[in-house]
Amino acid sequence: MRENRRHLQMVVLLSGAVALIALAICARKSQADATTQKSAEAHIAQLQVQRVEILRDAVTSATTLFEKGAASYGDMYRRKIILYEAQLELAQTHAQRVELLQGEIGAAKALEEYDALLSTQGKTAPWDANDAKAERLKYEIALAKETMK
Repeated sequence: MRENRRHLQMVVLLSGAVALIALAICARKSQADATTQKSAEAHIAQLQVQRVEILRDAVTSATTLFEKGAASYGDMYRRKIILYEAQLELAQTHAQRVELLQGEIGAAKALEEYDALLSTQGKTAPWDANDAKAERLKYEIALAKETMK
């Protein structure tokens, strides 16, 4: 009987030790997962910054070509919108998002007016102005949603 009791105590002690080892392994895995997550997030942020830098260069090039008459306003505008959207993905604060959305709305209004002028002159399809207006409204809706937060 004594031996059974001793055997039972040994089993209980070993079970406790195994449980402690399992907890330690889980804790280390959790720490490793958190480190991996942070590393992945840092890598994504770095890629987003690179994307914004490249798009800034594209906007500068498109603006220069537009000023020389070698690109349309629409070409320049499209690059600005892609840049705004990339910056919006990178924005970390409410104020940054609001500022970017306001910039997008301004650019969209300018394109809308430009397309409307070209349309009245017969230099572009009438739906181009409507497309530009729809784009502006998309950003106004996004801004309204952002300001509600």
